[in-house]
Amino acid sequence: MRYVERVRGLYAGNWQLQPTLNNQYLYSLSCNGKIIAQIGGAAVNSFPENKALVNKWRAHRAEDGRSGSMEYSAVFPLEREIQVDRRVNIFNGAAMVTTDIGGGIVRNLELDEIFLPGKWLRADIYNGDGFDSIQLSSTIKAPMPVLAVTFTAEDGRKFEFGCGDDLWRYSATEQFGSCTPELTIIPEDNGVKIIRKIIDVPDTVENFPLRPWRFSWYFAWNTPTIPQNIPNAAIYDINTLDIPANSRILAEDLSRKSTPCLIAAPARKAVRKLIRSTETDLVLEQAQANLCFDAAHIERPQKKILLHWDLTELFDLHVWGTKQLDNKNLKFAIRFNPESPQNRLLTAQAIQSELLNDMEIGDYE
Repeated sequence: MRYVERVRGLYAGNWQLQPTLNNQYLYSLSCNGKIIAQIGGAAVNSFPENKALVNKWRAHRAEDGRSGSMEYSAVFPLEREIQVDRRVNIFNGAAMVTTDIGGGIVRNLELDEIFLPGKWLRADIYNGDGFDSIQLSSTIKAPMPVLAVTFTAEDGRKFEFGCGDDLWRYSATEQFGSCTPELTIIPEDNGVKIIRKIIDVPDTVENFPLRPWRFSWYFAWNTPTIPQNIPNAAIYDINTLDIPANSRILAEDLSRKSTPCLIAAPARKAVRKLIRSTETDLVLEQAQANLCFDAAHIERPQKKILLHWDLTELFDLHVWGTKQLDNKNLKFAIRFNPESPQNRLLTAQAIQSELLNDMEIGDYE
């Protein structure tokens, strides 16, 4: 049954994430009572998710009110049923989305369409080294993965989306002769539409595997951030922690950098051990989401090289570290490298801001 009479969303401060299951989109993000973004579902084998059968929609609020999540599940009534499970983990200013797809062969996939209502002026595309600023006057196409795109509206609203850690998955079907995964940004009279075509394998390709798929991505917005004042904190440069060499960044030229890859289990363990053991306020500085090619970091050593970046762990570290030290009545903060262009990203601003504890669950008709 498509119609859901009452479903629950999340809100805090001046924003709310509200389910809209009877619409073309699954949920909407509003700030100060005005919709910033409407986020839709996937299209699997050309079947749109807004026509799928809803299994579940649940909202969860962390006990400390600093973060929350929404879980959604739908079944696509195709020749062989395909199920999509989605989880949105959110804190003030940013959210990480994980979409799992399984049950049948997926030859065509468009990932969670986004619509930004209103007049939007430009898109700033983050390429790993800096930004390419493009005026939103005509359709923009770019090969996936695109690390992050920040949109700026006429009235000052901002919205950003980008990839999660699993960059290699966005090109996983190229070996089967499919088209290159593609991002399309379409300016329209009443807003901007964002389409991400990830899989497009023709029927003529034989032996295409029956396998589950997972894609992670994030979105962020310019909710007011509150800088953390921690004057007497212990300060650690994240790059100088005692982390094994093989858990540091492997560059595209296969040189090993001094910066840790936080996706690597030993690096993640070392950072979290420091947070658990501290008895004073703590600041981790010189942080940055890094691109890495070492497949062993994502537990696929036989692949040798798989592209990923550790933005996801910075999300998790921000929420988890704040909770750990809050239990000791202490403060925790992450500071990005001040020279990094990543400081312009809305997600970097959210990770560096104070994690408030005012998140609540609301019912929406």
